[in-house]
Amino acid sequence: MIKFDRFVLLLKAYKMEPNLLFSFMGEQRNRKFLAGTITELVSRNLTKAKDLAGLTQSEIAALSGVQQRTVGRYLNGEQAISVEILAAIAKAFNLETWQLLVPDFDPSNPPIIRARTKAEAEFERKIRDAYASLKTSQ
Repeated sequence: MIKFDRFVLLLKAYKMEPNLLFSFMGEQRNRKFLAGTITELVSRNLTKAKDLAGLTQSEIAALSGVQQRTVGRYLNGEQAISVEILAAIAKAFNLETWQLLVPDFDPSNPPIIRARTKAEAEFERKIRDAYASLKTSQ
C-alpha cells in the first residue's frame, strides 16, 4: 500500500472536507493551496526538496528510477504526476509521498502525522461543531 493512502484514510477518519482540514493549517495556507493546482504544488515542493538535497535531475532520476526528462517536466510543472511516480521520487528524498503534497512544504522540517492529544481532539471537535453550525445557519 502506498503511504499516500494513509493520508487519504486520515482525512476520511476525521470526516473532514479538504477545505476544513487546510483551515486548521491557517487561512493563508488554505488560499495558497486552493489558488494552485496539484501539479504546481508538486513542482514547488520537488524543487524545494531538490535544492535542499543538492541533487541534480540526473541524480533524482537514478535514485527514483524515473527518466531524467520526466523528472524535469515534474520540476517545471509541465506534467501531472501519478501517485506511484510521486512515491518513487519521494523515496529518493527519504520522504513519504503525502509530504510532497503539503502546502508550504519545508524539506528541512518535513511535516509528520502523529497521534492527536486529548486537547487537540477537543479543539477539533469544537471547530467541527462551529463549522457545522455555520453551515446550518446559512
